[in-house]
Amino acid sequence: MKTLYKYLWFDIPETARPNAAHIFVLLALSLAFCEVAQTVGFLPFTVNIDITLSVMILSILGTSLLYKTSISGFSIVFILYLALNVYVTNPPAVFRSWERLFLFILLFATVGPMFENKASRFFRANCLNILLVINAALAIFSFFCYFAGINYFANFNNFVYGVGRFGGLYVHSMLLGPMAGLSSCFILWIFLRKRKTIVLVPFCLCVGALLFSASRAALLSTIIGCLVMPFISSKMTKAIKILIILGIAGTCTFPLWEDALSGIEQKNAGNEKLGQYGSRTQKFNARLDEFKKDEIFGIGFASIDPKTGDEFNTRTGQNEPGSSWLATLSMTGIIGFMFVAVLMLKAFFRAKNSSMAYGPLAASLLAWFAVHMLFEGYIYAAGGPLCFILWLSIAVAFDLKYIRQTA
Repeated sequence: MKTLYKYLWFDIPETARPNAAHIFVLLALSLAFCEVAQTVGFLPFTVNIDITLSVMILSILGTSLLYKTSISGFSIVFILYLALNVYVTNPPAVFRSWERLFLFILLFATVGPMFENKASRFFRANCLNILLVINAALAIFSFFCYFAGINYFANFNNFVYGVGRFGGLYVHSMLLGPMAGLSSCFILWIFLRKRKTIVLVPFCLCVGALLFSASRAALLSTIIGCLVMPFISSKMTKAIKILIILGIAGTCTFPLWEDALSGIEQKNAGNEKLGQYGSRTQKFNARLDEFKKDEIFGIGFASIDPKTGDEFNTRTGQNEPGSSWLATLSMTGIIGFMFVAVLMLKAFFRAKNSSMAYGPLAASLLAWFAVHMLFEGYIYAAGGPLCFILWLSIAVAFDLKYIRQTA
């Protein structure tokens, strides 16, 4: 196990590791496997859900009940407010708000910043590490899948190839884009630590996979996430030099990846025919209209107002709000928005001010999510992989302070 720990992302010191640490590595590996299985689709959905819930419950029991634990008062108040929100707003039954809230609480308790002890910190750090490593590998292989004609998006959705329909090894292009973007931030962090030029090769492959997905939101988020990291991890002069080197490298290799931009350009052209920003603008307007109906509590957790005309699954109540930030306003009101904003800001500055080498990566991931959440609505979607990684990143950023203290 000592050899394994040597290669763990956080390289957590002995004093910060719990007893029977290998058990928590196994739990982290199992949970990460379930999340990856969902994104690549190699397990039936119902089977994957059953395994995920079982691992989550075991993780909570193992990390929180077997070790002396402190509970975040702010997190408890946040969860209580969400329950009060559902009770007060009483959303239509089709949205299953109480069921979705239960799943969100389970997710939040497993990988969120609710519980604090050695075991939970060790478990979360390893879980994030495993997810980043696996997704980086999937993104790199997806780059080559583009030229090999392998597209799981088409296989799982019966779609033909087209703009925004390349998913590589992922079941959707809107999963490939974000995962490739997060992987780019992760590999850039490795490059800044190791200063080995060879590391830029997988970085470029991940960026290429991101461009092939034609996800504009993921591209913008990745640019911001990668820009944030050098200024946090290095002195200002070094950060500027690093950005200049990356800029020159990008300019020199432009002919190699110019064609990859065609998908994004075609998407932009398609949106011009639909309106200023196409359907996304319609979703933004719907969320703002919902927020205006009740600025304090919103219209209810995990729900939308059918009167806005926004589409949702009439059988399951599943909906895509179009923006996580607007969803917190429309669903949980200004109070819910303040809870989320405070958690994000505290986590970001905790990572930014951390003396650990992993602080810049955590800050970069949170900056990535802060931008991406403007255009995609997954913040309360407990069954979604991006929701999982978001709350896991927030918790790991909070954990940096305690890991440093115990080192």
